[in-house]
Amino acid sequence: MTQLFFVSALFLFVGLFKSSYAVAPQLQQAIDLTYNAQFAEAESTANAYIAGHPADPVGYMVRGTSLDWKQKVLNLRKSLDGRVLEDYKKANDMAFHQWEKDPDNLEKMVNLGNSYMYLSKKWLDQGKKSRAGLILKKCQKHMNEAISKEPRYYEAYLANGLFNFYAANIPPGLSIIASILGISGNESLGLQQMQIAANNPNALQADALFVLTYAYGQTKKNYSMAQKYLDQLIVTYPKNPFFLHLKGEYAYRANLYDQSRADFDAFFAFCNAHAGACAKVYEFLAHYFIAAGLIKQGNLTAAAPHVAKAWELNENQFEDRTVNLHLYRGLVLKAAGKKGEALAEFKKVESLQEKNPKAWQTAKEAMKGL
Repeated sequence: MTQLFFVSALFLFVGLFKSSYAVAPQLQQAIDLTYNAQFAEAESTANAYIAGHPADPVGYMVRGTSLDWKQKVLNLRKSLDGRVLEDYKKANDMAFHQWEKDPDNLEKMVNLGNSYMYLSKKWLDQGKKSRAGLILKKCQKHMNEAISKEPRYYEAYLANGLFNFYAANIPPGLSIIASILGISGNESLGLQQMQIAANNPNALQADALFVLTYAYGQTKKNYSMAQKYLDQLIVTYPKNPFFLHLKGEYAYRANLYDQSRADFDAFFAFCNAHAGACAKVYEFLAHYFIAAGLIKQGNLTAAAPHVAKAWELNENQFEDRTVNLHLYRGLVLKAAGKKGEALAEFKKVESLQEKNPKAWQTAKEAMKGL
């Protein structure tokens, strides 16, 4: 309770101060290039910094994060995970040994805590949930100590916020294991800590904005709050197509189908103006969500070209959505009076029902009278 009161009091003053820590300008440039989806320039900038400062763990964290974003935005399907993990492991090892020699140094304390945070994220991507949780827990001691000594060291808040938020939102199936491992969190405190990192200028501000977007959108399904932080990212980093796409997706998930189409139109306009900037999968998903929204609105005629385009772009990366596309094709064909073709699509849904039982229930209803 004391920690929550302290953070609440500090939260009243967010936005008034810069962080007590000053990231190297070259690394801040690499961070900004990364979030603007200028990955070649970001990696080159990070490499140049590392070449000149090979003993700074932050350089490896920044480069690893840039590679991680590159594979997300370009849909490289974990092909860079090895390089990302290598950078994060190196940063963690380096940060630990530097802190061990000078445990009262705030910068080394926070560097170690953040190296645990990034390493934990990557292990989570690998499906190592218990390992990720235990590694993230390690950061708390260092970050709590740093914040108690210097509350304006804003780079120390994100890792603590992440741990508190996600430890409080552990799926029921993992709660027993989490309890045994001593992992527990405070969602309200976690959100406040992440907001401090997001609302005050610091090296992890962009990370914090995205984590809040994800926490509210993906975890809490509070899309209006997610949009608040996503809009800040879009304004600050207008060259990142993933943010534009996510805006359309969140509007769709909030059942704001007209708004979703407008947001996806902005995404398409960006893609048309920047050849090669948008991964095929996000164009597929944009048409998929537009089609799904129009079908839910009962406008099958308008949905038809988007169903066709999604079908053309589909690479079966999401098997359940491939089943839905068979369903959507069937619904569109049925509405056009092509009963035989519609029935064939519904039969395909039936053959794939294990991958998407809900689609099969809808298809069964639509098959009546055919």
